[in-house]
Amino acid sequence: MNLYFKDKLLGVLPESAVPNLFLFCHGLGLQIAVNRTENKVQVNGGLSNKVIGIFNDEYETGNPLRNKACEEVIIEAVRKTLSHSGASTRTITEKTFKNNEDLLLSVHVYQIPRIKQPILEIFHRSAPKEFEWISLMKSEADSAGIKFSLQELNSHEKHQTVRMHIMYPQENGDHFWEVYGYKLAHVICLGLLCRLSRNSLSFAFAAFPFEALLDFITSPEKKPESDPVLEDLQTAPSIDSKELILSASAYFDYHIISKQSNPKNPKIYCSLFIRNTGNTILVNPVVCLRISPKGTVSITGQIVPPKAADTLAIQGSEGSKGWQFMHDNWMEQSEESGEVWIKPIHELSLSPGESTGLTNLQLTVKNNADSQTKVEAFIYFSDSSVQIEANNKISIMYIN
Repeated sequence: MNLYFKDKLLGVLPESAVPNLFLFCHGLGLQIAVNRTENKVQVNGGLSNKVIGIFNDEYETGNPLRNKACEEVIIEAVRKTLSHSGASTRTITEKTFKNNEDLLLSVHVYQIPRIKQPILEIFHRSAPKEFEWISLMKSEADSAGIKFSLQELNSHEKHQTVRMHIMYPQENGDHFWEVYGYKLAHVICLGLLCRLSRNSLSFAFAAFPFEALLDFITSPEKKPESDPVLEDLQTAPSIDSKELILSASAYFDYHIISKQSNPKNPKIYCSLFIRNTGNTILVNPVVCLRISPKGTVSITGQIVPPKAADTLAIQGSEGSKGWQFMHDNWMEQSEESGEVWIKPIHELSLSPGESTGLTNLQLTVKNNADSQTKVEAFIYFSDSSVQIEANNKISIMYIN
């Protein structure tokens, strides 16, 4: 029988050897089909039935830091790597994806000032089976000097969606790609191949580019052609931008309600508002409320425990939103350290001039409070060096 790998005729195989080859390919994670009508045995790569949809969001504008040219180079490198394993890719939009893709991928590249090393940020829906490919990417990123960050996707997005944000230092300019371009493409492609191959009998061979090996065996004197995609990684153009400003401000809006019968046990109804005062996007503000003396104030409001974030989150048109405590034992930490840490339930981006806030908080001052109680707020943004203190603080003083 004629033996083919993809469209390439490898030779003639005796009928009696077909079961042996079938078992061999099946064990390696390769796909094999026997067509006795056409006297043909067809072998394909382990990922030949995989379809990856790559989001095209050309309609999104307004971010001066985004480098579309670098995004296209990274995406083309991903396409080429996946094609070696038989996987197919197609460009899709929110309106055209067919919901039968094995993976939905988007890649955004940003040129960020004041950071010292590149950052690869992955947004996906976590599950136990996701550990292997995420662990592989983190290990390779650490080895390459790339900071790795993992974030949870909004609950309304498809489980197979993976969004990647690449942020690199502005001062590197074009030279960044000479230092990190290949490494970033390597880390991303490794992770995607591992994720797509995780259900195969043999992960290593399911993603292996056998076609390249066959070319090497059958044409030993043929030199590999240069890959224009990887060559372009060295010269991907940088963006022209005005001076970038990363800054923010925050303040408390609060009211104190105290009963005359118990003036040392007032309730404070407050909101903490956060505003992006710079000219670039800020992502995922983390809030630290510091209470002094520690253990003198209890906090209630629309903040949910981490384990209940998905079920108790506020549901909006864009999916779950709201705020959650960062730690399961937040109450004990508040008593011991006087600090309460709070973060968004899902990704939260603030465009220049945009505001968000922790609203409708209720703070209760306990009976054992000292002569003065104080609540301060500190805000940290996860993707930048922006760290601020609220412009005002809540302070209550008792006079005998």
